[in-house]
Amino acid sequence: MSSQKERQWRRFCGSDSITLSAASAQTVTVCTWDPDAEYGSHAETAVSAPATDWFLAEGATGFFDECILSANPNTRAATAAVTHVLTGGGTLVRTIAVPANSRLTIDVNGEAGNGISLANASVSAAVHSDEPIIVERAMYSSSRRVWWATGSDTVATKLR
Repeated sequence: MSSQKERQWRRFCGSDSITLSAASAQTVTVCTWDPDAEYGSHAETAVSAPATDWFLAEGATGFFDECILSANPNTRAATAAVTHVLTGGGTLVRTIAVPANSRLTIDVNGEAGNGISLANASVSAAVHSDEPIIVERAMYSSSRRVWWATGSDTVATKLR
């Protein structure tokens, strides 16, 4: 890691930084909470390889700000169908294009269509892509004083 990148991670994540494992090509990010800045981060282990089918259970909007993040490590763009499944029944499908070597973030709270709004919903999601990608979900909540004061992140369950 370059010293400039390390300084950026230390600035955003306190004293810890990225841990790289070249043998397995996996990355683990560990960041700590900074009580003086009232912000922090969370940690999540990496996946061993991208896949075409992923599932995210038990998401929620309203009290939480939910994002689905899709990373495409390929040299070709990926097209993916994201099927939001509401707890009370119903689905909302969105097709996304994830450019090559980049990441796309979906603001789940802002998703709407066909008379369905995900602004205040309990929702799961299935993602199917024509190219192998990596999918994760981040959820944040705010307090009166701090925007996105708490958060969590999880890698989706790989189906294929």
